[in-house]
Amino acid sequence: LGENGPRSLPGITVWILPLGLVSGWSNENMGPTLWLVSVFTILHLRKKGRRIPLWTILGSATVLLGSLLCILAPGNRIRAAEAETGIGPLWKMFLRGYAESTAVFSFLFPTLVITVFLLIMTFMTGLKLRLQDLVLLCAALLSWGAFLLSPHYPDRATFGTMVLLICANLSMADGILKKEKKGRMGFFLLALLIWLRAMYVLFEFLSISWGWIR
Repeated sequence: LGENGPRSLPGITVWILPLGLVSGWSNENMGPTLWLVSVFTILHLRKKGRRIPLWTILGSATVLLGSLLCILAPGNRIRAAEAETGIGPLWKMFLRGYAESTAVFSFLFPTLVITVFLLIMTFMTGLKLRLQDLVLLCAALLSWGAFLLSPHYPDRATFGTMVLLICANLSMADGILKKEKKGRMGFFLLALLIWLRAMYVLFEFLSISWGWIR
C-alpha cells in the first residue's frame, strides 16, 4: 500500500498458494477479513496504475477458497447446532454482547491500550494515519465484529484481531519515531508497562503451577 513497488520474493507465485489457503482456513472471522484486505490492495494498486503481480491475485483467490472451506466445514455445522440451545433472541443478544465485550476488555485490552496511546501520539505529533494503518485498524474492527453473525465466539478467534492491531501499532510507532525523536521516552514507558503486564501473567502462571495460588 506504500509508494514503493512490490519487492521481489523468490518463488512467491508457488508458495503463496498454500500460504493463502492456510490463512483463509485459519478461523471464521480472519479468513473473510484477510480476503477483503487482499481485494482492497489489488483495487488500490489498479487505481494507482501500478502493475498487479500474479501472486497477489492467486493469494486472494486461495484465501477466499480457504475461508469457504473453513466456514462450510462439517464441524462448523455441528458446533452451530450445539450452540442452538433454544434460548430466545434477547438472551442470545446478551450472550453475544458478553462474548464480544470479553474479547475487548480481557483478551484485547492490553493491545487496545497501546493502540489508543499510539493514536493519541500520532495526532499530537501532527501526523496523519497512513493508508496501511487505516486498513489494518479497519480489518481489526471487522474481524472482531464479524462474530456478531456467528453462533459462537471461541476465545481463540481473538488472536487474529490482536495480530492485526499489533501490526497497526508497529506501523504507527515507526511513523512517530521517524517524525518525533522526543517520543522515545513515551515509548520507553509504554514498553515498561508491557513488560510489567507480561511479568504479572508469567508469575501468576508460575504461582498457580507451583501451588502458591490455589
